[in-house]
Amino acid sequence: MRISHLHFVRPGSNMSIGIGAITTTLATRVRPRLLASAAAAAVTSGAVLVMTAGPAAAMSAPIQTTAYVNVRPGPSVSSGSPLAVMPPGTSPDFNCWTQGQNIGGVDVWFSINYHGVTGYYASYYDNSSYSTDSQITSKYGIPHCGSAAAQNAANWAAAHVGQNYDNGLCLAFVFQAWAAAGVNLRNYVTVPINGNTYPVDIWKHFNTGTIGGGSQPPVGALVFYANKQGNRTLSHVAISVGGGRTVSTSDGVAPNVHYEAIAQHSYANYLGWWLP
Repeated sequence: MRISHLHFVRPGSNMSIGIGAITTTLATRVRPRLLASAAAAAVTSGAVLVMTAGPAAAMSAPIQTTAYVNVRPGPSVSSGSPLAVMPPGTSPDFNCWTQGQNIGGVDVWFSINYHGVTGYYASYYDNSSYSTDSQITSKYGIPHCGSAAAQNAANWAAAHVGQNYDNGLCLAFVFQAWAAAGVNLRNYVTVPINGNTYPVDIWKHFNTGTIGGGSQPPVGALVFYANKQGNRTLSHVAISVGGGRTVSTSDGVAPNVHYEAIAQHSYANYLGWWLP
């Protein structure tokens, strides 16, 4: 499924420099964490990321609270009175993560949904394990709250469900989704893109973003598959809309643009996901 006849728009002036190193999962949270250093490194990366965004679609993650913890209106104790209290062992639905008030040497806060309430809690009070901010996404599939472009790309794709759109041009479809969000993915792919470019050709050839695996790709991530017989022209890519679902153009699962889960691609080899 090749890419063809794409038109892109330049990212808008409301965008700023974002995290740019391609990362893979490590294992251990470092206390204290200093996200400011990650932001400084981002300046040299060249990645484009919208910094004003609300939470993405909620998702589950293998993270549990380790104490009674308040759910706050924002990522700080001073943001307001608690909206709810989660007991130890709670695993809420996660929207995204952000940098907030430093609690016990950890400045990560999760935006979550819990019993009908949407708010934030300090990651210090859970059992998550990471040593860099990018690992929160690569390990747990939880996107950064600043990723408005990712959410907008997913929304654009979802709006085409049921349509006979970009039939056979899955790579064009996901590039157009991000273009609709103001991001030209061509800038972040390090191999030539033309009428003979297929999804497997660009997999892991990126100069920015996060690469991961698992059944819960973050919202907006491109989800890649390889043909089991090695036929590159039958490789495939879809776009994650959160909750373990993707939006795909016509493929072996269903005709037209449709929702599907990674497990439905048993006829192909799942390679992983890339969040620009």
